[in-house]
Amino acid sequence: MADIWANHVLDDYELDPLDDKTIDKVERKLGVTFPVSYINLLREKNGGELKCNRYPYVYEQDIDEENPEENADLTIDFLHGISTRKSEGVLESIYLIKEWELPKDIVILSSNGGEILLHLIIVKPKRALL
Repeated sequence: MADIWANHVLDDYELDPLDDKTIDKVERKLGVTFPVSYINLLREKNGGELKCNRYPYVYEQDIDEENPEENADLTIDFLHGISTRKSEGVLESIYLIKEWELPKDIVILSSNGGEILLHLIIVKPKRALL
């Protein structure tokens, strides 16, 4: 697996090690089946800060050829893990979707308070897609 995780001694986003029972409970609660790639990442470390967190992107109309350093980066600092506690990890999606008035057919994997949102889209038959 790719080495994506930052190595901090205290990582506020890292949850207890992931087990099959927790995955099953949370998938049933959210009504989804998580992608295998996401589960495999979380088996290494159940959520946490990312080592590389900036991804360049530019909308075509926003390209600044004279000042390329002004072009935007998408910053994703962490990935939520999976926990049965509703106040942490992906189960926090339930609260955040209501609070931010978001579509109900998503599972939030990361956010920075509402401006940037990384999420799974839930499609029938309840499979989650990145």
